[in-house]
Amino acid sequence: MEFDPILICSIQPHYLLNSLHAITGWISKNPQKASDMVSSLSNEFLGLLKFSNEKSILVNDEIELCQSHLTIMSNRKLNDYQLKTENLDSTKKIPPLIFHTIIENGIKHELQGQESPHVSFFIRCDKNNVNEIYTVFCKGSRKVKQQNPD
Repeated sequence: MEFDPILICSIQPHYLLNSLHAITGWISKNPQKASDMVSSLSNEFLGLLKFSNEKSILVNDEIELCQSHLTIMSNRKLNDYQLKTENLDSTKKIPPLIFHTIIENGIKHELQGQESPHVSFFIRCDKNNVNEIYTVFCKGSRKVKQQNPD
């Protein structure tokens, strides 16, 4: 079986090991939370596998993948990560892992050192005559834009 580079790059050993370690910690303290983390981790990896050979995916599928990732990270880091969207057309197609990668990097790099246990990520779509412009940002971070010509 041959795997797509997107899939290989997305499965980072530290992420998997840290997630499994967090699950192990929750098993005795809160079995339901451990079960939820296993489900979220499974959903995220199933999504990565499903989308790894796709050139584009539905916006809604990308959002669901991001939600799974944020659930895992909320439990791992004991933060409340939320995802809010505005003006997104769930039937539009975008390249896979566009938002997921930005959110993942936001947690890993942009948010280090922030004291707030509640972090909201926002994804908004603005349209003009030619393009759809997706803006992804989180509380206290710089804006990062991804332009998707139609």
